[in-house]
Amino acid sequence: MRVPWVAFMFALGIAIPGFILHTIFFTNPVPEMPPLPGFESYRQDILAQPRPGYRVHEVLDESLVLRINAIVVEVPEDRLAAQIQATNILYDVQSIVGQEVSVSVWTYRVPPASMENMIGLIYFHALTANQVFKTPDEIQ
Repeated sequence: MRVPWVAFMFALGIAIPGFILHTIFFTNPVPEMPPLPGFESYRQDILAQPRPGYRVHEVLDESLVLRINAIVVEVPEDRLAAQIQATNILYDVQSIVGQEVSVSVWTYRVPPASMENMIGLIYFHALTANQVFKTPDEIQ
């Protein structure tokens, strides 16, 4: 074997484990997520909007997704009624934030916002303009 080939293999044998050790121990494993631009104004506008049939419990910034936790007044009896109710809340939120922001609306029977009290979840993806509705049974 020639000397350049041996030197190259030696350097490669040191570089690859060094790179792996560096990425494991010396880098931040969780990248910082950017905040939603205009979140504070969205939050204030959503909380100030009059809402028949539901109460906004929380407005959260989940890194470029606006999450709304809503407590409904009349609990729907079936999946279709829950989906219609969640869609109406989503449209109320979209009248404020527009369709350029991804929004998830979580509907609950009573506070606190937990899976036991959850009625449904509707998610609007701004990039594809698709809506997905899930019940607690479909999430778990």
